[in-house]
Amino acid sequence: MKLAEVPTGSAVVTNCRNLTVDVAKGLGIVLIALGHNWLVLGDRGAPFQVVYSFHVPLFFVLSGVFLRGSIPFTRVMWSRTDALLKPYFVVLVTWGAIVFLGKWMVAGTEGNGPLAYFGGVLYGTGATIVWAPLWFLPHLFLSATCAWAIVRCTGGAVLRSASMSAFLLLVGIATIGSLGPHDIALLNIVDSKASIGWPWSLDLVPITAPLIVAGYLMRDWIRQGKFRLSVFVPALAVFIALHMVFHQTMQLNERDFGQPLISTLQAGLGIYLCIAISQVIGRLTSASAALAFIGARSLLVLIFHSCIQDWIFLGLADQIADPYARAVLGLVCGIAIPLLLWEGARRNSLLKAALLPRRA
Repeated sequence: MKLAEVPTGSAVVTNCRNLTVDVAKGLGIVLIALGHNWLVLGDRGAPFQVVYSFHVPLFFVLSGVFLRGSIPFTRVMWSRTDALLKPYFVVLVTWGAIVFLGKWMVAGTEGNGPLAYFGGVLYGTGATIVWAPLWFLPHLFLSATCAWAIVRCTGGAVLRSASMSAFLLLVGIATIGSLGPHDIALLNIVDSKASIGWPWSLDLVPITAPLIVAGYLMRDWIRQGKFRLSVFVPALAVFIALHMVFHQTMQLNERDFGQPLISTLQAGLGIYLCIAISQVIGRLTSASAALAFIGARSLLVLIFHSCIQDWIFLGLADQIADPYARAVLGLVCGIAIPLLLWEGARRNSLLKAALLPRRA
């Protein structure tokens, strides 16, 4: 079998999951963790530019693979609430209770009382919560609901869905970062210089919902497509060239889309490359099993990786002088510890009900 055309059809479907999607999620969540690590954030050089050009959009595209417009609205809302909002509120409310009932403060909440903390949790953007990566969960709830509405209204027709999504994307790019500092100051939750957007990052929905619809429209290729070397190599070359010439990044949480055309091309190419690599890895038993294991448990890695990495990198500064060693240790623990927590939660009825979706 030639590498230029690796079939990834029914062979990648295991236990009602799709191996390519799980591997892509595994790669994506490793990139998310790496993007919040000193190795990438230290000098914000080429690795930062590459990771921050597509890693967050990748997850929105993958979220669209199993989108179904035929599912009733009430079922969609219940499923998304259970999978996304439940762990978001359980983790942040529990942490807030520990902080304030224990009468000690954590970085990011000094000077603010419980009202400001829990107000920030309800507002639900990266700048208003202690663990910024959790902004993704309530926003995905809104974005996925909007994407469902688009698919529902268009009947899943490719042209109508793509046209509506393209229009929304243009609107989102044109309006990103439109909430000014004077509005933020009224919230009395975070520094007035921060860019927090609308509650649950509603202002980003015109950008992220089209990404989910794109994943829906490409679902057959993502799940069962073939890796083609003749497409992969030119795409990789263009991706590298764009980064070498333009140095653009896309940081949605900070309301920075970058140069619209270049950032869109970089994100599209990066997503394609990651999925294509996942299709190849899907044929490699050991590598695919490890990444799929991580991808299927990416929720808890998303929630806890950043705080674990920060605690290790900062907390072990006196014991481990080399920042690279601390950063690598933090990255490994930031992925491994949430995976262990997932396995523990599966075996504990209370943790399972509080953190994990009711259905896989």
